[in-house]
Amino acid sequence: MRPDPRVTYTHAQGDQNVQGLQIPDGALVLATGSVKLNDGRLLLYPGPNVARFNLLEARAHQKRAEKLRTELLASLRTLSDGSFQVTDMRRLFDFLSAATSSVLMSFAAIEGVANALIDNLPEGTSITIDRRGVPEIIGKGDMARRMAIGEKLDLVVPLTGQPSPKGTAVWGHFVHLRRLRDDLVHIKEFGYSAEPTEPQAYGQLLRGDGNTAVQDAALLINAAAPGWVGEVSQELGI
Repeated sequence: MRPDPRVTYTHAQGDQNVQGLQIPDGALVLATGSVKLNDGRLLLYPGPNVARFNLLEARAHQKRAEKLRTELLASLRTLSDGSFQVTDMRRLFDFLSAATSSVLMSFAAIEGVANALIDNLPEGTSITIDRRGVPEIIGKGDMARRMAIGEKLDLVVPLTGQPSPKGTAVWGHFVHLRRLRDDLVHIKEFGYSAEPTEPQAYGQLLRGDGNTAVQDAALLINAAAPGWVGEVSQELGI
């Protein structure tokens, strides 16, 4: 049985007995989350794999955005000055919704993996970071909160035995995705820009800047933490 790749799973190492349940060697074991609902019920659910869940869902949004963008650009109205105007508002906002979701979920996959790598560090691990000329020691318990995502990838990844992705080809893809994500999360001037060559976030999406968000994120994750994306690489287009 092949489990849903979006969930966190492993295989039992040796025969085990967990609360009276016999689990044979090699049996598939799914991580289970729980939440107490407001009506008092305890709900159990399969725990999502932070990388594969976000990337696969982002890929679905990306495919939808690609289709909508093609349709949108095929239905433009030509104006007298030679510029073009969107005519289908519904399709425009459907595209922006799908493209935004793709970018944000792709970035969430990177952030989630970086924090998971921190969680797996040995207790007592610390990192010294230069903050404007002043060295700051950050312990494991504070890394997720006090380190920027770029710092996590550059400084935490080597502690796991993998080389820092900074300075490699995939780092450029990461920087591109991070800037687009930041522009979407920190919208300025209501998302309006009068300069067509330097558009705000939504203009960037219409230009196609988010077309490879999923692939950019997956490549970075593969470089920083091989195995997290694994068997879904082909589905993600990498």
